[in-house]
Amino acid sequence: MSLSPVDAASLTRCEELLLQSFDELRNSASIEVSKDAVEVESKALNGDPSSSSFSRLSSDWRGTGEVEELSGEFRIPQLYRAITNPPPPLVWKGMPDDERELAHESREIDGTPRSGTGVIVTVRLSTPPEIWLWYRGQPMQMDVDYLGYLEALALTKGTHGWQYLFTDLSFSDPDLYYLPEAMNAMLHHFPRLFPQYDYTPLRERLEERL
Repeated sequence: MSLSPVDAASLTRCEELLLQSFDELRNSASIEVSKDAVEVESKALNGDPSSSSFSRLSSDWRGTGEVEELSGEFRIPQLYRAITNPPPPLVWKGMPDDERELAHESREIDGTPRSGTGVIVTVRLSTPPEIWLWYRGQPMQMDVDYLGYLEALALTKGTHGWQYLFTDLSFSDPDLYYLPEAMNAMLHHFPRLFPQYDYTPLRERLEERL
């Protein structure tokens, strides 16, 4: 993929990681991308009318052939745009007060609207900012910062369930049988599909949760 009309020279480290994942999915012979998009906005307000960057980047994909059990999705807005948006509709009747406060202080930075998994990832507007995974209205704090989230996304390409590796959730729960299966499949195939990455840290995280 060409970065045009995105100005490659103006990219931040975060933006580079996002576009890197986007390109690697598009260029993989084993991945079928059903829908992806780079939404671009001008940076003219910064004084350079020829400069542009993305306002949102998304991809919905699945594996083919011998990796057909793999699938994933991400939808990442530009961070400044995300934090100036209103909070996502996470509050529900009877929600504990501390979780209600967390919901009001949260802004969405990732989601899965096409696959409908119910996963929303938010940044909490706190000092320091916190990254939270929400599933069916239940929050779980992730042990990464924003850049760490994007670095993990570059590794996982948004494979469904990857965020749980960065929570204290135990995968031994029978109701979560699909998580170790999905993560084992990802860690089996990705070192061959994307050999430029080291998947050892993710393997260690999976083993800790089994």
